[in-house]
Amino acid sequence: MLITNGSSMYGTVYEDIHKMAMQLKVGDCITFGSFVSVVDSVSPEIRLPMLWHVIDRKESKLKLLSYFFFEHTGYWSLQNDKKETTWENTEIRHNLNNKFYYDSFNDSEQNAILTTEVKTKANNASYIITKDKLYIPSLSDIEHIPEHLKIGRGLFTDHAENGIPTVDLLYCFYWLRDPGEFENTNLIVRGYSDSKMILDSVDYDSDEVGVRAVMWIDAEKIKEI
Repeated sequence: MLITNGSSMYGTVYEDIHKMAMQLKVGDCITFGSFVSVVDSVSPEIRLPMLWHVIDRKESKLKLLSYFFFEHTGYWSLQNDKKETTWENTEIRHNLNNKFYYDSFNDSEQNAILTTEVKTKANNASYIITKDKLYIPSLSDIEHIPEHLKIGRGLFTDHAENGIPTVDLLYCFYWLRDPGEFENTNLIVRGYSDSKMILDSVDYDSDEVGVRAVMWIDAEKIKEI
């Protein structure tokens, strides 16, 4: 396990990950799981460690926010129909809790991930309750986290002229669960500037928006396999 102070990708690697996980503080950054960064169809498939920031803690339970986005995609309905799109029926929710959950985490890591009751605003001022392993943040999830964590980041994989795969850091907008200002839109975070978060309402079909994830894990269950 790699642990940093959250302001740098450099850190210390610990062998006794169970002991260190129990000492994690809000703002720490850890490696947990792995993923293949998908930016476009020609990106080489390079599996990379996944970095997560601790954004809340309740005893041994840690709330984590992914440092990088999992993919670029629209906020599409899983049914691909004309019904109102909500977090509950999005393709993003399905992919995070199926495709990425099983592909990015081994059995031991899955055992540490908790099921969270997620409360999401709907367009009619009501709330939708879902139970998820992974979910995208709401505005309230990121309003009070450190400033540098509010910026969306991703990893772009490519090939150098000699054919060797390369990895570069990029910046991105990312989806929030909150409905947007207009019909058929959702909120996104564009960035952070002048001590405030830059938000926007974009159409569900905006397929170049990134997907960052939030999850709760039980630090007592983190262990080597």
